[in-house]
Amino acid sequence: MFAKLRFAHLSIFVTLLAMVIGIVFVQNAFAQKQTAQSSDTSEMLQFVSSGHVLGFHTKGVYVATGSHVLREGFVGTDGVLPKTDRSKEENGRAQSLDKVIYSNLWKGITLIYDRPSGGILRSTYHVDPGADPDQIVLNYNVPIKLNEAGNLVLELETGAMTASAPVAWQNIKSEKVPVDAAFRVDSSQRVRFYLGNYNPEFPLIIDPTLAWNTSLGSYVGEGITVDKDGDIYV
Repeated sequence: MFAKLRFAHLSIFVTLLAMVIGIVFVQNAFAQKQTAQSSDTSEMLQFVSSGHVLGFHTKGVYVATGSHVLREGFVGTDGVLPKTDRSKEENGRAQSLDKVIYSNLWKGITLIYDRPSGGILRSTYHVDPGADPDQIVLNYNVPIKLNEAGNLVLELETGAMTASAPVAWQNIKSEKVPVDAAFRVDSSQRVRFYLGNYNPEFPLIIDPTLAWNTSLGSYVGEGITVDKDGDIYV
């Protein structure tokens, strides 16, 4: 009789153990599925520049260290897959920034990012003949304002970055013709460009020269990602 009771208890224990293992297996599978769903939306080209990790996503660019993240989002576009001629990684680590291209990001407008001398990041907008440069609208995840020099100041909790005032020109009959250009702040976090008179029959170049100066001393992050909810991780 005692042996039968011990056998019954053992059977109950084995059953409960199997149930626990099954629950853990299901939970792990669900977690892996959720992780996969998150990573699907977080893949981006990654490079490093002047102590910052740069992430190039279909709908924006991220500039980060271990203590701060700046996002420059593209407004009014469905997003474009960025392209580069260089491998984004070497021996498992992000390489130094060379050039990243967003072709036809807005209709008739291509955006190219590269690394300026002594800066973090530079953007150049190539506007095709007849294309409307007023399509270009950028949204930041931090408050922005203009200083007296017309530079764009991006205010973070631990300091600030400054994007230099834009320069614009056209190449007409082998001559570089300057075009008046300036930042135009639409709201506390949104900006576009003001442009003077130019000839819409020729391509237009807008170069804000985002050689960002930073007072943010911090350790360098090794990677950056964004989950399906838009949260940023460094």
